[in-house]
Amino acid sequence: MIKSIFSQLGYQALSKGAMALLLRVVMMLLGYLFIYSLNNRYGTSFIGDFTLIQSIFIIISTICTLGLDTLSVKLVSPNSKNSKYLSILYNRILSYIIPLTIVISIILYYFSLNIALYFGSIDLSEPIKILSFSLLPLALININGESFRGSKNMLFYSIYNKASLLSLLFILLLFTTNSSMHSIDIYYYLFYVICLLALISTIHWKVIYIGSLNHINN
Repeated sequence: MIKSIFSQLGYQALSKGAMALLLRVVMMLLGYLFIYSLNNRYGTSFIGDFTLIQSIFIIISTICTLGLDTLSVKLVSPNSKNSKYLSILYNRILSYIIPLTIVISIILYYFSLNIALYFGSIDLSEPIKILSFSLLPLALININGESFRGSKNMLFYSIYNKASLLSLLFILLLFTTNSSMHSIDIYYYLFYVICLLALISTIHWKVIYIGSLNHINN
């Protein structure tokens, strides 16, 4: 029976699934270690603020995608080898989310103090300003990750998602942290990681994946 399952699913598909699962477990572990290290260094109060800020921006960035990330899974799946369709679809999605994220980012930046006071902590104002322009990169990560999911590439779907941000941030801090680092610096590093992952995932999907399809089709 086991042999028949392997023959139906294929060894390659199973190995990719196992790799994606292993990667998710590793990222969850690194994310836990990151939170644990922050708690030891800055205390539970900072962890509470950091978690709140992270949740706010993840929720807002998800809203900014207008559900087009979920739609892209359905549209990419049957057209995963059609480079022209994928390119038009991707550009159309960006034409909707870019203006919206820019407007909301400006609002968050200029009303950061009001938002911080609403949540009862003026200390949240500066982190909100720092991360206000991370909405577009976060939305791009979501769109790119779901596009890879639609193309049945679960390995890169596991890499290009918001859950991997903490693990990447932990790895970055391992090489850059020092005794003089202030808690506010964590938000700057988070912003850098978000932008880096958005850039890499966009290049991978738009240039490498779709570009390779163009080469094959021609």
